[in-house]
Amino acid sequence: VSNLAFLFLIVTGMYLWLPKVFKWPLLRPRLWFSRSYKNKKERDFNWHHIFGIWSAVPLIVVVATATVFGFRWASDLVYIAAGEEPPQRSGSSSSAEVIEQIPVANPAPLDTLLVSAANHTDAWRTLRLTVPGAADRQISIEVDRGNGRQPQLRDTLHFDVQTGEMIAIAKLSDRTPGSQARAWIRFLHTGEVFGFVGQTIAGVVSFTSLFMVWTGFTLAWRRLVSPLLGPPQSAPAAVHRLVRAAHRAKIDAKGTQLAIQVCSFHANAFRELADFAIAKRQLLLKIGTLKLLAGFAQWQG
Repeated sequence: VSNLAFLFLIVTGMYLWLPKVFKWPLLRPRLWFSRSYKNKKERDFNWHHIFGIWSAVPLIVVVATATVFGFRWASDLVYIAAGEEPPQRSGSSSSAEVIEQIPVANPAPLDTLLVSAANHTDAWRTLRLTVPGAADRQISIEVDRGNGRQPQLRDTLHFDVQTGEMIAIAKLSDRTPGSQARAWIRFLHTGEVFGFVGQTIAGVVSFTSLFMVWTGFTLAWRRLVSPLLGPPQSAPAAVHRLVRAAHRAKIDAKGTQLAIQVCSFHANAFRELADFAIAKRQLLLKIGTLKLLAGFAQWQG
């Protein structure tokens, strides 16, 4: 569930990142760091957008592939997208017939089979043998030519247990498209399929997600919680903010003076509006808390 919630935040965050007007002066602060910031709010806003946009695509891959591991429907969706029927999970059946297993007489030595598997290719780096049961007629040896996490460089050799002859060679390309995609997803999640570079990218974007959580939390706290805890904004502070906005908008001196006079004339109105807004938020917060407690009490009953 956390993966799905995180994936929703990433996708919606990419939409919210888009500026209203695509102009370089508006895009640049959302793409790279500034040399200085006027306050912590502006810094957190800048960092949240920068870390978010540069990490969005790798994070979508990491989080979406993790969903395949956590939900069966997501794993089945991989096969359905490839136009295949999802594989049936093996389970115990009370009506299954009990077949007597006869041990294999004179099985081939495992050392001989490993030598045959090593001779399959000179570029092998790892051999992985699955020890067969006493009644198994085949033995599988995995020959890995990569770093252990690259399915395209992995072959599975099947040998006859008794004669030691190679029966078949199973490669990734021999599988169905759905099965191939499922094999890739396992190592796409960690970036290991692309070697050291892929692992580095996956690790870096996972680390930057911590910055996005922190900056997003601080921005939400200043916007939603701080007004409920702190005193109402005074009229001089409102006047000061409007004057700074006027300077940023390059309003002339007469326009700025007029704005100061208007704000000073309506100082009481500013204070009353601020008090009303905070009172309204506090009332809504109390109502929401009471509803939550009522619902919890009803659930307990």
